[in-house]
Amino acid sequence: MIKLSKSEVKTCEALLREYKQKGRPVAAPVKLAFAEVGDKDVYNITAPFEDDGELVIAGRVESRDSEHSEIVFFVERGGRWVPREGAPRLTLQDPFFTRIDGQLVLGGVQIYPHPALDNALAWRTVFYKGSCVAELQPFFKGPDGMKDLRLVQLRDGSIGVFTSLRATRGGVAKSASAAFRLSPI
Repeated sequence: MIKLSKSEVKTCEALLREYKQKGRPVAAPVKLAFAEVGDKDVYNITAPFEDDGELVIAGRVESRDSEHSEIVFFVERGGRWVPREGAPRLTLQDPFFTRIDGQLVLGGVQIYPHPALDNALAWRTVFYKGSCVAELQPFFKGPDGMKDLRLVQLRDGSIGVFTSLRATRGGVAKSASAAFRLSPI
């Protein structure tokens, strides 16, 4: 894990200024305000999605000095994104979602003690499904050590499974994909 000193942490404003200096177009940027998370950071958010008639964002919430995080579901109230009352909190990192056969499929990275290395963590991608956020239930765990699994429903009804592969530890990721016929979820 990389640790930054306070002098190395950049503000959103500084990051945006650096981005603009590179000459890339910026289309209507908006800074989202998250509240009711104490002194924890909210990042790696999903795009907003509709759930039970309102827009929801899932975000990774954790203390700056920890890998242990929760996925929290946020709704907008008075210009701020606050945790959705009654929504589950999942002990995962880096949320993402899709819809398959009308079901919400939400995934994230689960960390756990490494089985062979003391004081180290291992990880895998896990998936939850349900008709809405309140009904999410676990249904699939990816292989140990694999963070970047994604699912998509293809036009013919099959499920595309996408990941990035690394040839060596710390190596450059290479895209890979496959389409499988899975049982309905």
